[in-house]
Amino acid sequence: MKEPLYHIILKKIIPYKLRLLFRPFYYFILENLSFNKNIQFIITSTLKDKKPILVFLPILEWDLFFQRPQHFLVELSKRGFTCIFCTPFFSHNNFELKEVQENIYLCNNVLYLKNLTNPIIYLISPNCYRYLKLFQTKFVFYDYVDDLNIFGEDITRLEKLHHRLIRQANIVASVSPRLHEELKKDRSDALLVSNGVTLSDFKPPYRKPKDMEKVFLNKKPIVGFYGSFGKWLDYDLINYLTDVCRDLNFVFLGDGSFLSKIKQSENVFNLGYKDYFELKNYLSCFDICFIPFKNDSLANAASPVKLFEFFSLGKPVVTLDIPSWKQYVGILPSKTYQEFAQNLYKALILAKNKRFIALCKNIAQNNTWSKKIDVLVEKFQEKKAPL
Repeated sequence: MKEPLYHIILKKIIPYKLRLLFRPFYYFILENLSFNKNIQFIITSTLKDKKPILVFLPILEWDLFFQRPQHFLVELSKRGFTCIFCTPFFSHNNFELKEVQENIYLCNNVLYLKNLTNPIIYLISPNCYRYLKLFQTKFVFYDYVDDLNIFGEDITRLEKLHHRLIRQANIVASVSPRLHEELKKDRSDALLVSNGVTLSDFKPPYRKPKDMEKVFLNKKPIVGFYGSFGKWLDYDLINYLTDVCRDLNFVFLGDGSFLSKIKQSENVFNLGYKDYFELKNYLSCFDICFIPFKNDSLANAASPVKLFEFFSLGKPVVTLDIPSWKQYVGILPSKTYQEFAQNLYKALILAKNKRFIALCKNIAQNNTWSKKIDVLVEKFQEKKAPL
């Protein structure tokens, strides 16, 4: 769902800090305008007799990047949960509660869901805290998925909301050992649930994408990466590698405001954003993969979904020497740019080693989304969630 034009205009006209100041009044007005009998009838009739209900609060688009929340909802829907994924751009004129796959609904205005009875509320950002007061009764699951600095906003405000959520949520979970250690200071019952992979989404058959044909022309080995191009990537490292390793092709899939930082070269191929269900076809063309994240607190707090997807096809992965990632034997950690370049060539050798390929695939098999959700559902039961 695209961002409404009036959202874009208001963001251009009103400074960010002023929007923050008036945000409580804005949402108070919207909430009190949000009760509409026709819409409430749509919600009631659509969700009649559907239990348990889980509502994911608005922060992401459903089909932009298929990440942890989407995978969680898919797996929960298979276990009989009715999942509502709220999109971040509100519509007051054209309300939708649309089923996108069995037991998963997209909702374009969370404010209309305030009359739901005792739903499980799932949120991944402190920015969503304001929506909790919409629901008179609820069971809250707070998933700590990123270092707060990644949001690039008022960190003091975010930290206050973050700590409120840690105290108030029925269940708290984190995605990486570093974030888990933080949570355990306040919540001894915190879960550590790393990211994972849906193996069936990456199994054969594969087809060769048409835009990969130009990459194959020079017959060089292919080093691949896909994802969002944000501030967490080391663009100096990328440009060093593409310059030093001229005998390798580097393929990038995705988009982002920092993509232009990658220098153009005859061995660099920016193929743009690809649908999640197309990724396996590109991944099958890569000889090896790399994740050029900076070695900083953001990376150490992360559990890249793509890592397990790369492993599912037995691909060696080269990274910088990021502490929380070194537990995976399929990674070749690198302390310097020079070692990173050397490890690319080592990875090309390992990519032909059947034992190493099996080790990578075994990591993926031990980290499926299904296994991750087993842990979460067990916690739901322990904490007496409304199931």
